[in-house]
Amino acid sequence: MQRALTGAGPDRALEEDGHTRHPRESTSVQLLCRAHLGGRDPAGAGPVTAADLYRRSLDCQNHGGFALLERHAALVTEYCALGEGQRLLEAGCGLGGPGRYLADRFGCAVIGIIVLPARVQAAAVLTRLVGHGDRVAYCPADATRLPFAAHQFEQAWMLDVSIHIANKATLFGEVARVVKPAGLLVLHDQPGPLPPAMRPVTRRAPYIAPTLPQLMRYVEGGRIPRPHLA
Repeated sequence: MQRALTGAGPDRALEEDGHTRHPRESTSVQLLCRAHLGGRDPAGAGPVTAADLYRRSLDCQNHGGFALLERHAALVTEYCALGEGQRLLEAGCGLGGPGRYLADRFGCAVIGIIVLPARVQAAAVLTRLVGHGDRVAYCPADATRLPFAAHQFEQAWMLDVSIHIANKATLFGEVARVVKPAGLLVLHDQPGPLPPAMRPVTRRAPYIAPTLPQLMRYVEGGRIPRPHLA
């Protein structure tokens, strides 16, 4: 039986399997790393680790996202900690920071998806930079049409992602399809109604935020039971 941990907060060239593993180096991404790592040159002045990035929340979904990641990961270990060789899906992976953190912490394999090819390339550059290319991969994909066979992943993580997806019934149905029957969904998002302070950002990007009870009905409608609300 699949389970869902839900949190509400304020806030490589393409291989045959479609996973991006060897992208061209991105100068802008490297300059960003250098600027935030005390002037170190990530291309040649000593190794940059995944922790160098995510401990500073440089590649997390929101500023300060590392603290949130640690809390969720600690909670997840109470239910079903991942191990080496197990697979995790990071939906809406952004720059890939959460996935790299989880690969570090649990030794698992991570596949990140996001609809923007530029984000896929940037995430892959950073992953290659920190030496995680053997465990973390990316592909451009729509979370409502996941390009994976059924029951491929032990866990799926979505951090501040579902709020930007209108068809939530299809979203959670797809997640339930690709996660193994005993798997886990880890979800963090902002429930509605959204505060007035968010009105300026909602004019620039889609924000579809149901109330928490409505969101949980969408999750359960995808046949993902909820054992815990964080």
